[in-house]
Amino acid sequence: MGPILTAMKMSCTYSKALEVSGLKATTLSVAELTDMTGGKFQDRGYTVSTMENYDKAYARTQDTGVMKQEEAFTDEGTATFTGGTAELKGLKGKGIYRSAGKADRGEEIQIEGRYSLPGTK
Repeated sequence: MGPILTAMKMSCTYSKALEVSGLKATTLSVAELTDMTGGKFQDRGYTVSTMENYDKAYARTQDTGVMKQEEAFTDEGTATFTGGTAELKGLKGKGIYRSAGKADRGEEIQIEGRYSLPGTK
């Protein structure tokens, strides 16, 4: 099979909420491009996390991964906060993430990193 380029947009809910400055995220919207050759892929995209008070946190993502048998996959990459709204205005930061899942059946993502907001330490 030759190279495949796909565009994807999806929304999901958190089973364990991302928390930024005491605000917990309720939903995540993702738009990304995937470039796949064989079983290896590279993603680049953007995310919007909507917090419990409806503020938004924006991030840019990129990762590499492998599609295995039965459509199972693993990937790892970086997420860079690029801003936010209201209480999250000026949000900056970076983290690394790893994920695993099955196509069309869900995904578990683990992320760790650091962030800063103007006026906070």
